Amino acid sequence: MFFLDASNNHPMVTIQNVKTKTGIDISGTYDLLSNTMQTSNGYALFQCGWGNNACFTTSTANKSGWTLTGINSWPPGIYYFDGNLSINGTTGNASSGLISAFFVNGSLTLGSSSSKIYAPNFSAVSSVCGGNLWPTNVCSSTTALGSVSLANDAVVAQTSLAASGWTFYGNVITGTSISTSGATNTIYGGLYEGQNVASPISITSGGVYVNTSSVTSSQAATGIGSTSTVSGSTTYSATAIWAKYL
Repeated sequence: MFFLDASNNHPMVTIQNVKTKTGIDISGTYDLLSNTMQTSNGYALFQCGWGNNACFTTSTANKSGWTLTGINSWPPGIYYFDGNLSINGTTGNASSGLISAFFVNGSLTLGSSSSKIYAPNFSAVSSVCGGNLWPTNVCSSTTALGSVSLANDAVVAQTSLAASGWTFYGNVITGTSISTSGATNTIYGGLYEGQNVASPISITSGGVYVNTSSVTSSQAATGIGSTSTVSGSTTYSATAIWAKYL
């Protein structure tokens, strides 16, 4: 997992359960002002600016959130962003899509340079587990996915999602609203909107298309809560994903 925090205008990343293909565990907390993490152990890690720049610097991250433009290299896994997140364009190794479960403690904006987001469990095993860097909490080995339900989610936003012509393979969940624009936004998975506050879905231009026809019962699990039924009444309970001391 990757935890990105810039709450003090000082970007930091904590990496857990990630190994190189040679077996080196790169877990740790890294100060992104002194180590931009563009590479790790000779392998491409976080590269943006169409492959020319670091993804996480003071110019791309501050206490209100993160802005990533021209993502070129992006390892697969589960990501937690503390603050808003904006993604504008992909290229290079990321041009075929981002293999990630994006958990955003804020709003998520996906710009008009359309791309794709694949939840890890909706992706090819070789793409998630067989690359230069692989998430050991998502994969049971370099040739097999595990059974982590969080890896079924393409997007979980604490507040809103705004997308323009993106395709999602996996569940899409928002705490408040969803707005779309530009070309059609397509979701091959479940859509759960307004989980925190009842909110409208704003659909313009190409609209949104949701297709659940090929979603398996295991892929339908979101992993972020549970339900229980007593005497015909169903209660939902949330599960903490990550916490930090303040």
